[in-house]
Amino acid sequence: MRTLFPALLALALAGAARSAGAEPLEIPVDQGELIHLEAPANQVAVSEPGIADVKVLGSRAVLVMAHALGRTDLVVLDRQGDELVNRTVEVVLEADMPTVNVIRGGRQGLSDTVLWCTPRCGTPSDQQEQGG
Repeated sequence: MRTLFPALLALALAGAARSAGAEPLEIPVDQGELIHLEAPANQVAVSEPGIADVKVLGSRAVLVMAHALGRTDLVVLDRQGDELVNRTVEVVLEADMPTVNVIRGGRQGLSDTVLWCTPRCGTPSDQQEQGG
């Protein structure tokens, strides 16, 4: 398995038509989604690896792992360069996860921070450091 080169990924993302009517694949933060493929994968990539990354589990399965809130694109190509998957992945909070949304204003404009509260409020990286 090879990882897509950045230029190839940009081309695939810019020119590729999304699956007709495909909704974004929603994955809660710190969880994963197993995707079974109709043919063996040759190249696999995500556009924003800080949001979610992908692990190849054999030639016909990939695991998308969610790390941070946001959107990324998942592209999986076969040996001929044909798309097996071209989907938006949206990393979301679990419905029952307590959060606080902090909006700050200043000279640089507004900033928006989501804090997880499990049991103490902090950013996702703070929560990982605390082991929660």
